[in-house]
Amino acid sequence: MQADQNIPSNEKAILFRVSSIARYSFLYRHNEFSALNSGVDPVHKKRKWWQWLIVGLCDVGGAFAGSFVNPGVAVSTGVAASVGAATIINWGSAE
Repeated sequence: MQADQNIPSNEKAILFRVSSIARYSFLYRHNEFSALNSGVDPVHKKRKWWQWLIVGLCDVGGAFAGSFVNPGVAVSTGVAASVGAATIINWGSAE
């Protein structure tokens, strides 16, 4: 992808930002899901896999939306989107 001359450099930067945020977000969610569902914390154990997936997807979607402005906005909108998703799916009670 770096050597592709058909993609403008600003679009390459957006693709790299979003793919990096997606990679680390899903890695973080996977590790958190595995650790918390191991029986250590009964509240977190009740969370379903799709709840983790929704929060991760919102993280990436927010990052994509913000990446058209600059990297800082990409990160902050990603965080805001995942926090909003967690609130909507009632993350605190995990029921």
